[in-house]
Amino acid sequence: MKNLILFFLSIAVFGVASCTDIGTLPEPLEPLSREDSIKITLLKPAPTKEPYILLEDSGLEAELIATGLDSDNQINGRISLEDAERIEILGRPIFASEVNTQESEYYWPVYSRSYEVMPILKKDYKEKTGTELIVKKLSDVNAFKNLRRLYVTFDTEVIDSLNLSANGKLELFETYDTRIKIIDFNGCKKLKKVNIMMSPHPRYGLIEKVHISECSQLEYLRYVGDPRTLNVSQNTNLKYFEVMLRPNLFRPDIEIEKLDLCNNTQLEFFYERTGTYKNIYLSKSVYSLYETSKLQNTPNGFPQLGNGREVFVCE
Repeated sequence: MKNLILFFLSIAVFGVASCTDIGTLPEPLEPLSREDSIKITLLKPAPTKEPYILLEDSGLEAELIATGLDSDNQINGRISLEDAERIEILGRPIFASEVNTQESEYYWPVYSRSYEVMPILKKDYKEKTGTELIVKKLSDVNAFKNLRRLYVTFDTEVIDSLNLSANGKLELFETYDTRIKIIDFNGCKKLKKVNIMMSPHPRYGLIEKVHISECSQLEYLRYVGDPRTLNVSQNTNLKYFEVMLRPNLFRPDIEIEKLDLCNNTQLEFFYERTGTYKNIYLSKSVYSLYETSKLQNTPNGFPQLGNGREVFVCE
């Protein structure tokens, strides 16, 4: 009988303990917001590895973080030397559909990450500093010695001058709606493509000059800017050349006596859309292609050429 009493007492104690335990169960956790989830995963801060490089531009550093190139995930004015040396591509192409399959495997994850991360970086930066997060200058890119492709497709403040001569491995530069006035590519011995595009928005399209005389490997040039400062006579490997007047220049005020393309014997495509050149001179081989296109009544790489201006063959 004594054992039976002890048995029921133990059951009673266990029941009380169980009720007590149930009563102290923690409240269910609130589900994480999308922003908090991103901060825990994609934006989890880490110490900057040493040695590191100092960065001057918080806006550019945010671009590095958003595209997964700055592994400390903090706007702290630092990027590890290891990260900096890995940077071969900075920014995103204007038209992702134009890249090949192998490049797409790189760019699409970059687009996706940037789309999710950048709004959070901008929001937190404004809450912390009271100012907008924007690229103010691009001189930090000079520290990225292995940079091969630079896409300035993010918004910037007005940048008076960008010197890329320290980026000796640069092969491609592309920008859209840029607010850069002067770009110096001299020193970029491997540069093959410069693509400058813009919309008619008057806030943008500030290109005044590009320095390209030392870029002997340049094959592709689309230039929307001030044609009075453009000289391609040293770019003898140029195959694609498109020159347009930037939208905020008043065309009747600009008249250029001559566009000399005598040294550009490799041209396969030439599109002149400035309406400022009185006379255009083509090398004998290129002029022959142009004449053939006229006889066949097809553009064949020379759309609108000769429309309202004189075209001559070089001596």
